[in-house]
Amino acid sequence: MSYLIFECFISIFSTRTAWWLSIGWHFKDAEPSSTALKMNRVGGVFLIVVAIVMIYLVAARTL
Repeated sequence: MSYLIFECFISIFSTRTAWWLSIGWHFKDAEPSSTALKMNRVGGVFLIVVAIVMIYLVAARTL
C-alpha cells in the first residue's frame, strides 16, 4: 500500500519522472506530450483517493 501512495505522489509532483519510469525508458530521445503529463497527474490524484478510501475501509473493519 505504501508503494502505491509513493508512486501516486511521484505522478502528481514529478510527472516527467513518472512518465519516464512507465513509458519513456522504452524509447531513445523521447519527450512526453502535455496530455500524457496531465493524464499522469490526474491518474495520480485518482489513485491517491482510492488508496485513502482503501485504508479507511480496512481501518474501519478492524475497529
